[in-house]
Amino acid sequence: MNILIEAVVIDGKQYVVKYVPKDDIYPAFGYAIGNNMIIRQDLPLRVKKFVKAHELYHCRDKSTWGGWIGQELRANIIPGLKNPIGLAIIVLKTISDLDRIKYYLKRIKRGC
Repeated sequence: MNILIEAVVIDGKQYVVKYVPKDDIYPAFGYAIGNNMIIRQDLPLRVKKFVKAHELYHCRDKSTWGGWIGQELRANIIPGLKNPIGLAIIVLKTISDLDRIKYYLKRIKRGC
């Protein structure tokens, strides 16, 4: 599978989205580092759109309340208001995948 790259400009600032094969980042659906996002190619379009909005929110979120849990809540709730079906699918995919559950339990244990 080829890696696809997309540029997104918001308020004059450029963000780069790289779509990668599932095996590159599984069990994650995506993640953000600075102004760059990595998202799995295998996800359904509606889910990809939600994950992109979620990671873009992380890139732009300057709030610190709630620590990393607050960051995750904000990055799920705000995009979820615009794409509730995408959020619902993400939740269902997460609770039905043991590897994703373990992934989040490790993050909770680590505190990030």
